[in-house]
Amino acid sequence: MRELSDDFVHKSYINDPVTEDFLYDGTFLENGMVILIEDPRYRADLILAAKYEDDYILAQERNRWIKVSRLEKDYKNNYLHFQGDFMDGSSRKLRFPMRYAWFVKKDSMDHHFWDRMKAVTEGRIVLNIN
Repeated sequence: MRELSDDFVHKSYINDPVTEDFLYDGTFLENGMVILIEDPRYRADLILAAKYEDDYILAQERNRWIKVSRLEKDYKNNYLHFQGDFMDGSSRKLRFPMRYAWFVKKDSMDHHFWDRMKAVTEGRIVLNIN
Protein backbone atom coordinates (compact mmCIF):
# COMPACT_ATOMS: atom_id res chain seq x y z
CA MET A 1 0.00 0.00 0.00
CA ARG A 2 1.30 3.44 -1.00
CA GLU A 3 1.95 6.08 1.67
CA LEU A 4 0.30 9.43 0.83
CA SER A 5 1.92 12.69 1.93
CA ASP A 6 0.23 15.31 4.09
CA ASP A 7 -0.55 17.57 1.13
CA PHE A 8 -3.39 15.25 0.01
CA VAL A 9 -6.85 16.27 1.24
CA HIS A 10 -9.65 13.81 1.87
CA LYS A 11 -12.50 13.41 -0.62
CA SER A 12 -14.96 14.94 1.87
CA TYR A 13 -12.80 17.99 2.68
CA ILE A 14 -14.77 21.14 3.47
CA ASN A 15 -13.09 24.53 3.29
CA ASP A 16 -12.00 26.57 6.29
CA PRO A 17 -13.91 29.85 5.87
CA VAL A 18 -11.29 31.76 7.86
CA THR A 19 -8.41 31.00 5.46
CA GLU A 20 -10.22 29.80 2.32
CA ASP A 21 -12.99 31.04 0.09
CA PHE A 22 -15.32 29.63 -2.56
CA LEU A 23 -15.23 30.48 -6.26
CA TYR A 24 -18.43 29.64 -8.12
CA ASP A 25 -16.64 28.62 -11.34
CA GLY A 26 -13.41 28.91 -13.30
CA THR A 27 -14.19 32.34 -14.73
CA PHE A 28 -13.00 33.76 -11.40
CA LEU A 29 -9.61 32.00 -11.37
CA GLU A 30 -6.43 34.06 -11.70
CA ASN A 31 -2.73 33.31 -11.88
CA GLY A 32 -1.16 32.92 -8.44
CA MET A 33 -4.28 31.55 -6.76
CA VAL A 34 -3.90 28.38 -4.72
CA ILE A 35 -6.95 26.23 -5.41
CA LEU A 36 -8.64 22.90 -4.73
CA ILE A 37 -11.63 21.41 -6.56
CA GLU A 38 -14.71 22.16 -4.44
CA ASP A 39 -16.97 19.25 -5.42
CA PRO A 40 -16.03 16.03 -3.59
CA ARG A 41 -17.45 13.96 -6.47
CA TYR A 42 -14.47 15.06 -8.55
CA ARG A 43 -11.88 14.14 -5.89
CA ALA A 44 -10.38 10.68 -5.44
CA ASP A 45 -10.95 8.34 -2.51
CA LEU A 46 -7.61 8.32 -0.65
CA ILE A 47 -8.00 4.71 0.50
CA LEU A 48 -8.26 3.62 -3.13
CA ALA A 49 -5.49 6.04 -4.13
CA ALA A 50 -3.15 4.32 -1.69
CA LYS A 51 -3.91 0.94 -3.33
CA TYR A 52 -4.46 1.56 -7.04
CA GLU A 53 -2.36 3.48 -9.56
CA ASP A 54 -5.27 5.05 -11.49
CA ASP A 55 -6.81 6.41 -8.29
CA TYR A 56 -3.41 7.69 -7.17
CA ILE A 57 -2.93 9.58 -10.44
CA LEU A 58 -6.38 11.15 -10.06
CA ALA A 59 -5.66 12.07 -6.42
CA GLN A 60 -2.39 13.74 -7.41
CA GLU A 61 -4.32 16.25 -9.52
CA ARG A 62 -7.57 16.58 -7.60
CA ASN A 63 -6.83 16.04 -3.91
CA ARG A 64 -3.98 18.52 -3.49
CA TRP A 65 -3.81 22.29 -3.40
CA ILE A 66 -2.62 23.69 -6.75
CA LYS A 67 -0.96 27.04 -7.44
CA VAL A 68 -2.22 28.34 -10.80
CA SER A 69 0.17 29.78 -13.37
CA ARG A 70 0.09 30.27 -17.15
CA LEU A 71 -3.72 30.35 -16.97
CA GLU A 72 -5.68 30.28 -20.22
CA LYS A 73 -9.47 30.49 -20.28
CA ASP A 74 -10.99 28.89 -23.36
CA TYR A 75 -14.49 30.39 -23.37
CA LYS A 76 -15.33 28.87 -26.74
CA ASN A 77 -14.94 25.30 -25.44
CA ASN A 78 -15.51 26.17 -21.75
CA TYR A 79 -12.20 24.84 -20.44
CA LEU A 80 -9.41 26.12 -18.22
CA HIS A 81 -5.82 25.29 -19.13
CA PHE A 82 -3.02 26.07 -16.70
CA GLN A 83 0.22 24.96 -15.15
CA GLY A 84 -0.46 23.51 -11.73
CA ASP A 85 2.36 23.78 -9.20
CA PHE A 86 2.10 21.52 -6.15
CA MET A 87 3.58 21.79 -2.64
CA ASP A 88 6.05 18.97 -3.33
CA GLY A 89 7.61 21.02 -6.15
CA SER A 90 6.05 19.03 -8.98
CA SER A 91 4.16 20.73 -11.82
CA ARG A 92 1.65 19.54 -14.41
CA LYS A 93 -0.22 20.97 -17.35
CA LEU A 94 -3.86 20.71 -16.30
CA ARG A 95 -7.24 21.10 -18.00
CA PHE A 96 -10.59 21.40 -16.24
CA PRO A 97 -14.12 22.34 -17.31
CA MET A 98 -14.88 26.02 -16.70
CA ARG A 99 -18.00 25.06 -14.71
CA TYR A 100 -16.04 23.49 -11.81
CA ALA A 101 -16.23 25.38 -8.52
CA TRP A 102 -13.06 25.87 -6.46
CA PHE A 103 -11.85 26.52 -2.95
CA VAL A 104 -9.13 29.16 -2.91
CA LYS A 105 -6.61 30.15 -0.23
CA LYS A 106 -7.46 33.74 0.69
CA ASP A 107 -3.82 34.72 1.11
CA SER A 108 -3.15 33.74 -2.52
CA MET A 109 -5.71 36.15 -3.95
CA ASP A 110 -4.82 39.40 -5.69
CA HIS A 111 -5.68 42.32 -3.42
CA HIS A 112 -7.85 43.81 -6.19
CA PHE A 113 -9.82 40.57 -6.61
CA TRP A 114 -12.51 41.45 -4.06
CA ASP A 115 -12.98 44.93 -5.54
CA ARG A 116 -13.59 43.43 -8.99
CA MET A 117 -15.95 40.74 -7.67
CA LYS A 118 -17.91 43.29 -5.67
CA ALA A 119 -18.26 45.43 -8.81
CA VAL A 120 -19.53 42.39 -10.76
CA THR A 121 -22.10 41.46 -8.10
CA GLU A 122 -23.30 45.07 -7.87
CA GLY A 123 -23.67 45.22 -11.66
CA ARG A 124 -21.10 48.01 -12.10
CA ILE A 125 -19.01 45.87 -14.47
CA VAL A 126 -19.79 42.84 -16.60
CA LEU A 127 -17.42 39.95 -17.23
CA ASN A 128 -16.88 39.41 -20.94
CA ILE A 129 -17.01 35.63 -21.45
CA ASN A 130 -17.43 35.53 -25.22
